[in-house]
Amino acid sequence: MTPEYHDPERLDEVLALLREYGDDAKLVAGGQSLMVMLRQGLLSPAVLIDLHRVVDLSGIGRSNGEVRLGATTTIRTIEREPMIRAELPVLAEAAAAVGPLQVRNMGTLGGNVAHNALGADPPPALLALDARVTMAGPGGTRTLPLEDVLTGYFETALGPEEVLTEVTVPALPPGAAGGYLKFATRSVDMALVGVAVVHLREGEKVRDVRIAIGGAGPVPFRAHAAEASLRGGAWTEAALQEAGRLAARDAAPLSDLHASAEYRRWLVQVLVPRALARVGGAAAARTEP
Repeated sequence: MTPEYHDPERLDEVLALLREYGDDAKLVAGGQSLMVMLRQGLLSPAVLIDLHRVVDLSGIGRSNGEVRLGATTTIRTIEREPMIRAELPVLAEAAAAVGPLQVRNMGTLGGNVAHNALGADPPPALLALDARVTMAGPGGTRTLPLEDVLTGYFETALGPEEVLTEVTVPALPPGAAGGYLKFATRSVDMALVGVAVVHLREGEKVRDVRIAIGGAGPVPFRAHAAEASLRGGAWTEAALQEAGRLAARDAAPLSDLHASAEYRRWLVQVLVPRALARVGGAAAARTEP
């Protein structure tokens, strides 16, 4: 049966449709994942609600020192936005790593987060940036840390009558550097493991560091033990290798057709120090006279 299609222009119209149809409705942002699931018969909603004309859900802006990313902003827009490339390079690199160009042109940030697919590229970058997610629903709006939104394998904290409206990223401190590194069977595939890093150094001492990992557990996660091992210490090869070991220890990878859990854990141990070294080298190059 062909789903009933709605094309609202305002957020309040979207919420009214969700109240009316409940679990029978599915939201369409970029539709890159949803269309595949419809074709495969994994979903059969009675109603599709298209978000692309809801102006309040799109765009990139700055407010109170934070970068605000509308839910229907495309991955390609984020990849190319000069402000993101200059101030949040970890997010720009993660956006550039998403699928082929056609997917980035259509896929949206909100759809990527709400779908919460294993190995998606933007969520680890957003976790490393301490991003927050705002959702609108029948009770008003609420904002949660991204870490609390990604609750399980293909599961989020979004309610059936809620819409993800924006992602907010606090400004990084001056001198902070970041980057994203993934390993995939092909460059256009989902990451077997993706590592996002943000760090702030004072000389060879680590003032702060954030390490977020995707593909190595049911949801992306922060490698808190690895971060703690680096803070306040010297930026040495041994320290980076120890961070990789601790991150691999705390990973909870799954086995599937693409890779075993053991292989994913090994990738974490290899990619974490590699990502840290890569970002550290770039930061050093920018500060040299």
